[in-house]
Amino acid sequence: MDSEQVITHGDAPGNVLMKSAKDIYVIDWDEAALTPAERDTWMIDHIPEFMEGYKSVRPNFTINADLRSFYTLKYYFQRNMHYFSEILKEDADAQYRLKNVDKLDHELSDQGWMAPRLQEVKTNIREKLSGAP
Repeated sequence: MDSEQVITHGDAPGNVLMKSAKDIYVIDWDEAALTPAERDTWMIDHIPEFMEGYKSVRPNFTINADLRSFYTLKYYFQRNMHYFSEILKEDADAQYRLKNVDKLDHELSDQGWMAPRLQEVKTNIREKLSGAP
């Protein structure tokens, strides 16, 4: 897909230090890449203040629903693989494994932070299947 490429973090939320609104530091750049902005924005584009600030720097930016869905699902599957590897780790004790089962269960539950993002992906796919814009 042809899209403007920007430097992305991979999991920017939680990796930002703010001294003030104009003194912001992004940390933990080990998975930085040149990709569409949706790689980072899908996690926090539901926060109006974030999008207002982002568009103040990139005024012509509009979210591409397909790229947003792609990066949401990519992260979702990567997180599942992480939890599965921790749950199945042979040298881990039962308490550690169960803790990861609980984390996975919560993350995927209706109360988990991923649930609304996955619902947005489903909506995007349904719109594509129905021929809606």
